[in-house]
Amino acid sequence: MLRWLAGEQPRQPTPELVAGVLGDALGRTVNEIDIGMTQSDLPADLGLHLATAWADTVAISTALWRADVQRRRFLVSAAFSAAAMPGSALRWLTSPQASAPTSSGKRRVGRADIDAIRELTLFYRELDNRLGGGQLRGTIISYLDDHVSGLLTNGSYKEEAGRQLAADGGELSQLAGWVAYDSGEHGVAQRYLTQALAYAGTRAITAWAPRSSPRKLTRLCTCPGRAKPSTCPAPPRPLQSGTDRRPC
Repeated sequence: MLRWLAGEQPRQPTPELVAGVLGDALGRTVNEIDIGMTQSDLPADLGLHLATAWADTVAISTALWRADVQRRRFLVSAAFSAAAMPGSALRWLTSPQASAPTSSGKRRVGRADIDAIRELTLFYRELDNRLGGGQLRGTIISYLDDHVSGLLTNGSYKEEAGRQLAADGGELSQLAGWVAYDSGEHGVAQRYLTQALAYAGTRAITAWAPRSSPRKLTRLCTCPGRAKPSTCPAPPRPLQSGTDRRPC
């Protein structure tokens, strides 16, 4: 049972048998997907790399959120990857401007949708500052997967609304990364912060990402075992002229 809850995927016919037993007990049909026993086709390095196309950024980040909610084993046991850091930082610094964040889905994304994400992010951040210890981790990733993911993948928005959606979704992803860090899940934190940079790559996130995400990723890179980010040394390189980005 513990291995199942940790995200391990058993071989057939175990998933079919477990689903049948649970279905009999509940008096309804239960399939393998309902109990999270489906073989994953997700790559083990999901979320560790930056995409340049908007559609790819959305696909990677939403897959990461869903896998985290489902507690997939490759995330549960994910370790911090120092090897992925230089490539991600260099790509963010040197890659051309990403494609415009637009979508022609069925649901129109309006100002109210974007404001709701922004206000909830501020609320979660204030709670996290007071409570700490990653206590909001489940709440934040569930909101990302249940709500933000739907707006990104099924929403209809033009470039201006898309950039605002990217900014707020990216900021919430950044917060999810630090909550994971506080929970001691540094490998997961790295993936969330990397995807926050991917949204910053749309040039939609104008202030917080250049000042914080690369720096925080650098601190994770240099001292992933420290208990708190504030105890990590500052990045050694000076700011580049005319910008606030810091390479690893």
